[in-house]
Amino acid sequence: MNKKKIMLVTSFTILIVIIICILVGKNIRIYTPNIPNENEIYNIEFIDKGNSFIIDEKEVINRLMKALKKKKTIISGTQDVPVNAKSYTIVNIKTEKETVVMYLYEKKESFYLEQPYNGIYKIDKTKLLRKEK
Repeated sequence: MNKKKIMLVTSFTILIVIIICILVGKNIRIYTPNIPNENEIYNIEFIDKGNSFIIDEKEVINRLMKALKKKKTIISGTQDVPVNAKSYTIVNIKTEKETVVMYLYEKKESFYLEQPYNGIYKIDKTKLLRKEK
């Protein structure tokens, strides 16, 4: 009789855990950067404390966009600008039709790229800026 109770409680507990995992799993949204096709981009502008730096070399733009397209996160960007960063660099990805705005910042020795109302992506700054061989 005692073994039956233990088996029943164990089965019930496992069933509850499975149901909770299914319900929580359905509510998780995976974000990817909403960026234009690299062929449409004519430059990427970085603005930091009033200073501007523009990248217009296709090879560099293609490498940056290739790296960004692979990024995924479950953390959403819910503000117009980052709220948890002391300072940030504005990243304007420009095409003929639109400018996509993102924000680059450092937090706790890690780098993040945040797209307003989309996602916050942890990036490896050295891999992003290093030339491919």
